[in-house]
Amino acid sequence: GELETRTRRAAAGRLGKLSIGFVTTANFSVLPELVRGFREGHAAIDIQLLEATGDEQVQGITAGALDIGIMFSDFPPQLRAMPLHRERYVAVLPRSHPLVPVSGTGTLACSDLSQEDFVFVPRSLAPGLFDAVMAYTESNGFRPRISQAARQMQTVIGLVAAGMGVSIVPQCMSMNTRPDVCYLPLTPQPPWLTTYAVWSPQNPSAVLPRFVQELRVASR
Repeated sequence: GELETRTRRAAAGRLGKLSIGFVTTANFSVLPELVRGFREGHAAIDIQLLEATGDEQVQGITAGALDIGIMFSDFPPQLRAMPLHRERYVAVLPRSHPLVPVSGTGTLACSDLSQEDFVFVPRSLAPGLFDAVMAYTESNGFRPRISQAARQMQTVIGLVAAGMGVSIVPQCMSMNTRPDVCYLPLTPQPPWLTTYAVWSPQNPSAVLPRFVQELRVASR
């Protein structure tokens, strides 16, 4: 009967819930397409999305409150992970900043930012991101003077727009177009930043393996 069918579908991972945590940047890169693709084939699965920092996601996954996280490299080795997306870092400056070319396009030498105030995410929230940007600027002769901290990348962009400083952000943030900021590719080329899907091998969910399988296909 009806109940038997539902039980069978739940066991096959075609019915149920899936909670996905994500860092802000994923909203501008991989998340919308992934979720849309999965929902089209799995209408009976209730997807819950939660914006959270990487460390909050790791806590949620470990406690079993979150099925999967989409984050940068800051996760413990006992969790499984799959790379989803790779991008470079770019500079973001107020549109009226003297370093921005009149055309609003072109590249910017990293060393040109050495005297600027920076807006950045605190290291405690994104150690991998923080350390990568610091290593990059240091290889170009300076350590940024961070004058403002913000929890989310979107807030970083807002503070740059308000003239509080400049920043170096994942390239996907340039999808967050606004007339008062300018995104410029940096020279020399910054390191790659990888976004991962992260989950616990202990998670008993029947939906999770199905979602991971779809991710494997999508990330190819």
